[in-house]
Amino acid sequence: MLIKWRVSSDLRKDILWTFSSQILIMLVVLLVNKLVSVHLGVEGFALYSIAKKSSTVLVSILAWGMTIALPRYLSKYRVSEDKRYFTLFPMSLLLLFFFSIVLLLASVLFSTSMREWVLGGLGDNELLFIILFYSIGSALNDLTVAYFRGKGMYKRSNIVQICTQISLLIGALFFQDTSPLFLSWTILILINCLSFATKFFWRDMQECSRLGGIKPLLASNKQLFFYGTPRMLSDLVFQSTSFVPLLIVLAKFGEIATGLFSTAITLQLMITPLFAFSGQIFLQRVSEMVEKKEFKKIRRLIRWSMMAFLSIASVGFLSISIGAEFWLQMLFSKEFIPATSITVIVSLSLIPRSIYLLLRNPLDAISSVPYNLFSLLLWFALYVLLLSHSNTIEASAWSYTLSSLSLAITSLVFWRRALHRLQRNN
Repeated sequence: MLIKWRVSSDLRKDILWTFSSQILIMLVVLLVNKLVSVHLGVEGFALYSIAKKSSTVLVSILAWGMTIALPRYLSKYRVSEDKRYFTLFPMSLLLLFFFSIVLLLASVLFSTSMREWVLGGLGDNELLFIILFYSIGSALNDLTVAYFRGKGMYKRSNIVQICTQISLLIGALFFQDTSPLFLSWTILILINCLSFATKFFWRDMQECSRLGGIKPLLASNKQLFFYGTPRMLSDLVFQSTSFVPLLIVLAKFGEIATGLFSTAITLQLMITPLFAFSGQIFLQRVSEMVEKKEFKKIRRLIRWSMMAFLSIASVGFLSISIGAEFWLQMLFSKEFIPATSITVIVSLSLIPRSIYLLLRNPLDAISSVPYNLFSLLLWFALYVLLLSHSNTIEASAWSYTLSSLSLAITSLVFWRRALHRLQRNN
């Protein structure tokens, strides 16, 4: 009884600490977007948005699903006392280094094509390589956060995230152009990661050397790669749905419309850190519960969390839709008020997206089948199809919202299926 109370108490502490840190992160993100939008204006914000969102696509490739694989296997190996526990972080960094080299070589050899893909043809080679290094730094930051989550060190993982956001705020305060802004962010993020991760990386490398052979390292590398590959594809599709549509809108409606459309999506995404704490905690916790076969506890955790998420999403939708003009003026500037109507439309997607954001990490914890990839592929196909037939910017916003319904539906179906199969096999 005492053990159960202690575990429940630890979970509540982790949720409270993580939720509080996500609130702080959300506020910092709001302030950063305010500063950047004032400095760059609507047209400049279009280039910034494309560069920022393309970097998230690059981060998905560079991290190669390790942000999911690390918390899952670190949790499982800690419970089972598997000797490969100490090999996971070094191997994930080795994979990051390999993919970074490949990406940089491709950009040197095919700079024109890469510039078109990453910047939508709006920037130069200097900005291209700055965005590449910013993406590498961001991927390292994500791996560091995932590593601490997998070890159950939620306080430290959240401190890393908070320091990263403060770094972005510092850059936004002192730099008012796109290239120096991203360059400052790159340097500050790398300093942040090295400060927090170097000691733990060195310890794990020392433990790896004691294993007395390369076989455990190769086994970990193989497991991380094959588990991470479909998760990388899931992240890639997920991030592409915020980047590729901007290129479509840019081609159909021009820079100003793209800036307004991006603003509506950005405002809605500012609330998603409130849901992000589920991924920060549930992936690690549910992985441990699966290892211990605590299926009733998993069902209860998800049921109560679903009620909380839907409540938060509904409040978020009402807050944005009722005060859309106020939020746009306060968080961006008066130039962005024309985005009011599309902001209201896009904010409705918070409700179905909250269901997906709740279930995506528990799904990865209970099954190696890439269910999230299937959900995202269907969503992406539906989104692009609706967007390609949109003749106005408002219709493009409805494409975003309506396609989001498929995320909620498929996530619920896959969750019931995966959990039933897991229980049946155990």
